[in-house]
Amino acid sequence: MQHALLNRFQATLLGAVLGEAIGLQHQKNPSLKLGSVSKKSLPKLQWAPLTRFYTQQLIHHNRFETVDLSKQPTPQTTAEAMIALLPVALFFHEDRLKLWQNLEHAAGWKNPAIVQSELFAVGCTIAAVLQEKLDPLTLIPTVITHLKSLSEMEETTTTQQLQRVQRLLDEQAGLETALTTLISQEVNPDVGLALYCFLSTPHDLRLALLRSAQTGARSSVICAITGALSGAFNSMSGIPIEWQFAIDSWETPSQEMTTQSELDLANRLLAGWAGVYDPLTSSNEFGQLLPAIAAPQVIRKAM
Repeated sequence: MQHALLNRFQATLLGAVLGEAIGLQHQKNPSLKLGSVSKKSLPKLQWAPLTRFYTQQLIHHNRFETVDLSKQPTPQTTAEAMIALLPVALFFHEDRLKLWQNLEHAAGWKNPAIVQSELFAVGCTIAAVLQEKLDPLTLIPTVITHLKSLSEMEETTTTQQLQRVQRLLDEQAGLETALTTLISQEVNPDVGLALYCFLSTPHDLRLALLRSAQTGARSSVICAITGALSGAFNSMSGIPIEWQFAIDSWETPSQEMTTQSELDLANRLLAGWAGVYDPLTSSNEFGQLLPAIAAPQVIRKAM
């Protein structure tokens, strides 16, 4: 087992926050030196707080179907919805059918721009990472196979977009080529660009985020998904130390968000997934026990 499951949960949530922040900074000031996370006040983070809300709801309800989707801002695109639904991908990473069914509940947003199959493509990627089954070279064909079996459709706009991403990866195409190829299509390219930025540099979170920051007007959303994917894959050790604590240095912390609060949230989500969450127990107390929890089968197979 390369990384503790707890560290992957933590890095997924923290990576999404950092990704949105870096994307917003680059939108606000394109001349800002890439590779730095500014200590100046940020524009208000829109989707990271939504991730926190749904994570907290999932912890307390243990399923997503009971969550009231009307109480928070409504995502307008699949990528925005996926940022909000990151806890769903983490919580149901063991069972693709349950993952598909819980993502289907996002139809409660009643927005035709939110495509369930695209949500599943990102969720399936996170699931493969957490089960330590992700091969960057074969991930997309595997996701397409799962999509066809679950949706009972041979060809969709999602599978077509995934196939285009796979061709870009096979050709080792640069970012400009990827932008031209994916943006020229009719479908929203956010998820495809995020997958491209992650899979083209899977072992380098910093580079993946810096490339996704240069994807245009939607870079904050694309960066957030890229940060979540790369965070899950590279774990906490893959996030630069200065980035890990960048949230705490912002002059105007968004919604009182801190690095420790994100880590504690991941602790509680993992405890809920493992069935040991006690709302009366402080995160600091049970957080000491969580590193012993691992993905099912992983440790047994290694013994």
